Order: sequence, then structure tokens, then C-alpha cells
Amino acid sequence: MTVDSYTKADLELLTKYAQALMKPYECAILLDVPVNDQEQFLQVLANHKHHELHLAYTKGVLLTKAELHEKLVQLSKAGSPAAQPIVLKLIESLMP
Repeated sequence: MTVDSYTKADLELLTKYAQALMKPYECAILLDVPVNDQEQFLQVLANHKHHELHLAYTKGVLLTKAELHEKLVQLSKAGSPAAQPIVLKLIESLMP
């Protein structure tokens, strides 16, 4: 796989690895990005906000973030004294 040559399956794997919070360079290795293309791959993931590879990676990270937020909210609603201040900070961060 390269930045210019990837499949839908590559994007799905990238999302899966990002959802497991793998670092970009770890994803490059797992996706068999050739060594000569890894620098470009990492640049795309970091800086090219509208590139499909960047979006697939970001989606994976955000899916995990959403799962964690959902769990925190559930715990907070159930009365968890540890979760409640965290959820309040999350709420405050959403308000203008």
C-alpha cells in the first residue's frame, strides 16, 4: 500500500488499527507500507486533513473516543464519583 495506491480494505484496516490506538508509524508497518513510502504516509496522516487516509485514521481514533465518552457518561449517571467530574469537564469543553 502507498499514499497513492490503496484500497477500501486498506482504509478499513487503517480505521481498525487507529481504533485500537495504534501509532501512525505502527499502522504503516501493519499495512505493509514500503519503507521508502513511510515518510509520505506519515505526513499524510498528520497534515492532509482531506485525504482519505487521514480521515480513516482520524475516524478510528474518534470511534474509540466516542466509546470512552459513552462509558464515562454511563458511569457518571450511575453515580460514579470518579466519572462525574470528568463528564462535567467534557460538558464545559463543549459550551462556548
